Amino acid sequence: MTQTVLVETEFNKTYRGAMPKKDDIVQVRNPRSGRYVKINRTEGQIVSHKKSEGPYKNVPVARKSAKG
Repeated sequence: MTQTVLVETEFNKTYRGAMPKKDDIVQVRNPRSGRYVKINRTEGQIVSHKKSEGPYKNVPVARKSAKG
């Protein structure tokens, strides 16, 4: 029988919960170039633009909100 021992280091005690929150990143298609652009919605800045065709993998596509 193998016993797993969890060791709490000083690093874990100091930095627990101090990690920054994950940014809200989405992608949209640029109508002029037809390529996708990655946007950080929390900062309102363009993070990168895609040189090849097709969307980014594992990045949600932003949808237009319903006007109400």
